[in-house]
Amino acid sequence: RVGQEEVRDAVEMVAPVYLVDIGGVQTLKEGWMDVGLLTGRQAEAEEAIHRFEHNVEHLAEDLPADAVNTRVAVGFGDTNWMIWDSSSFCRFLHDEGAGTCVFPAQPESEYGSPDSEFAWEFIVEADPEAWVMITWEGSARADSVTEPAWLETTAHREGRICNEDSAGSFGHGLLMLQWAYQCYLNAGWPSIYDHPGDLAVWLPEDH
Repeated sequence: RVGQEEVRDAVEMVAPVYLVDIGGVQTLKEGWMDVGLLTGRQAEAEEAIHRFEHNVEHLAEDLPADAVNTRVAVGFGDTNWMIWDSSSFCRFLHDEGAGTCVFPAQPESEYGSPDSEFAWEFIVEADPEAWVMITWEGSARADSVTEPAWLETTAHREGRICNEDSAGSFGHGLLMLQWAYQCYLNAGWPSIYDHPGDLAVWLPEDH
């Protein structure tokens, strides 16, 4: 991925390397098209992007009119920092009218991607109404859901929580974003969205 040029330079001694940029939905789409071009599977890449756009539009149709005002806390990653995926996902939620993240603006880090400290005090003050926490086994954030501050949020009191530990296997691409979006919708409005974690809606019928 972008930011790991030193790794690329070393691996290129063995084979050509394509660096993936995960900085936003449009960039992820462009990455799929690039991979389709590199592998001779452009038609499949175009179909995957079309399926993504169709599914997102379909899911957004059922959102309440005021869903964009929902205060959302998002935590992706394997460190104690908010990584770029969170920023991308937050922009995606807002663009789709699904919610507004409560994290502050994230400055550039030494890796070129926005990062910010994960502060429980800020979470209590912001009091998110819904929470998306994506971790995986061995990640530093996997134990963060046991923090006392977690129990003080409206999201926890109302049970509007997407707390999953299996998304790491999906990488940092559109598939992970789609899965997290579906998990968020089910946590935020379970009476409307009753398919948490079901990736079938995103995959080809013959998958």
